Amino acid sequence: MALLEVKNLSKYFGGLAAVHDVDLKVESQEIRGLIGPNGAGKSTFFKVISGLYKPNAGKVIFNGEDITGLIADKVAAKGLIRTFQETSLFREMTVLENVILGFHLSFKGGFWHTLFNSSLARREEQIVKQKAMEILDFFGLTPLKDDLAKNLPHGHQRALGLSMALAANPRMLLLDEPVTGRIIFLFSLASSTTKGAERW
Repeated sequence: MALLEVKNLSKYFGGLAAVHDVDLKVESQEIRGLIGPNGAGKSTFFKVISGLYKPNAGKVIFNGEDITGLIADKVAAKGLIRTFQETSLFREMTVLENVILGFHLSFKGGFWHTLFNSSLARREEQIVKQKAMEILDFFGLTPLKDDLAKNLPHGHQRALGLSMALAANPRMLLLDEPVTGRIIFLFSLASSTTKGAERW
């Protein structure tokens, strides 16, 4: 069974067919790329898959579950994580703080534990910080961990965006022009505990 299966997916804006009758399968541990000129509908396709847009027709099946039309935060909670063409960072926060925020989907302590600084919240904070540092090390951003995101050069901002996406512990990553260009990628991990992701 494919990790992601898109069936006859279409998205229209008035009379404009941005995405029309698209089929796609992505297996576990597979990388797929979509290539096309500006305006071809690549980003719109990602937005429909990830729940930012609702399709006019077709289905999106992720990990055997129909997620068609599910809102974006529910899609992300299932492990389907996307980056954006425009790097989305918390510009007034440090590099480390940005990556720590990327772990928000896996926080278990909840509001009350955090509010009262319980032992669970403190323990979770230590674990998350350690994992965040491992991700920064992987991307070569450790020396910049205390710098504000807004002060980073463009290339480092893109790397920070990828770091935040990995912190969300994805089963699949949708990368919208991660290195600037006309290609977008779908990266499929076998599971949240595969060798490539187990350290996070």
